[in-house]
Amino acid sequence: MMELRDEGTKIKKCSNNKRRKEQHIDAPITRERINYTMTHDNNCNNTNHHDVYMTRHSARADREISGWTPLFGRKRDDTEISSGGKVASDELAARLENVSIAHIVSSPFYRCLQTVAPIAIAKDIPIKVEPGICEVLSTFPPGFWETEQLAQEFPMIDQEYQPILKRQDLSQEHGDSQAAKRSQKVATTLRKHLDGPILFCGHGASCLGIASAFGASGYVGYSSFSHFRPGTTNANKSGGTDKVQSTQWQVLAFGDVSHLSADLRQQSMDSAW
Repeated sequence: MMELRDEGTKIKKCSNNKRRKEQHIDAPITRERINYTMTHDNNCNNTNHHDVYMTRHSARADREISGWTPLFGRKRDDTEISSGGKVASDELAARLENVSIAHIVSSPFYRCLQTVAPIAIAKDIPIKVEPGICEVLSTFPPGFWETEQLAQEFPMIDQEYQPILKRQDLSQEHGDSQAAKRSQKVATTLRKHLDGPILFCGHGASCLGIASAFGASGYVGYSSFSHFRPGTTNANKSGGTDKVQSTQWQVLAFGDVSHLSADLRQQSMDSAW
């Protein structure tokens, strides 16, 4: 892999002046919801075959480095993660060390792949690159690389995976709600078709939609951890009793940042808008 930017570059304090104008698809985020997202998941090591996990990419370098410019021929919307973001990615991987994951599904943007790479390496799981959960497409066409090129940087990418939405299926978007609805549909489809626990890695808007698909509401912060589990109901089939997956989801953790060191924890909470 290529070595990333020297993070000795002057760092600016992370600002939140660009607040999202649109909130959840169905309900606005509230301060109470933000407080709720800080809850710890006591069930993360007790895995259900249909569990869904979600994280948002780690902190962006372009939000922290004064005079940041793209590296290695990438576009301006395809930033790498910061030095602190690398630490947070490792802390997230440590959090998931004993969690059973069958699939890692990531946005094709570089910062998302950097975030889940330590997890994929530690668990020896290939990464499925899914443009359908990419960033809100206010910049169009998007600047992310094709899967074949990304695989040169991230050899753990599954090049045989066929995404739900390919690059040519995407169109320009004008707000978070459009990206959220797109991501919600893709996440729901993948949960139906993939066998075993899934970890999704997306962006602010796409995580909004992924969360909505599995019963949660609101934004999550950088490198956070969310855990969703399907509820069950008893149904009688031919005189017997079988457990059938219902459409209700339990939110076991949402935007949990307890695994992050103090400064990164605060940065993640500040980004959850």
